[in-house]
Amino acid sequence: MHRPVVLVVDDEEDLLHLLSTAFGVALPGVEVASARTGAEALAVIERVASRGARVGAAVLDHVLEGEDGLALADAVRTRSAGASVLLYTGRADEQTVARARAKGVQVLWKPTTLTTLVQVVERAVAVSAA
Repeated sequence: MHRPVVLVVDDEEDLLHLLSTAFGVALPGVEVASARTGAEALAVIERVASRGARVGAAVLDHVLEGEDGLALADAVRTRSAGASVLLYTGRADEQTVARARAKGVQVLWKPTTLTTLVQVVERAVAVSAA
């Protein structure tokens, strides 16, 4: 049986490293994969699927360089059915938040504590596994 995969996507290298490390330490039952772009994220999902595993939760930065995290959320859900998708943002307007929620994407606001992020991701992985 494969461990669930948590995919972290952020174009800020320091934040990507921090979140990936925090999830890896705090959630020993999951595998953490990271990507800096939407294209990298989709390639990770394909590699995970090719091993017979799947992404259980994806934490996506809302504003990626030249990309929209909410559009990426659609692609993640299409390629990894049942994945919980979390949009991590500090700049979303009400319309974006409403669109995200209508798609079943949970919105997390920057800044937030690592403890809160870990708890939310842990619940998201549990929900996707159910």
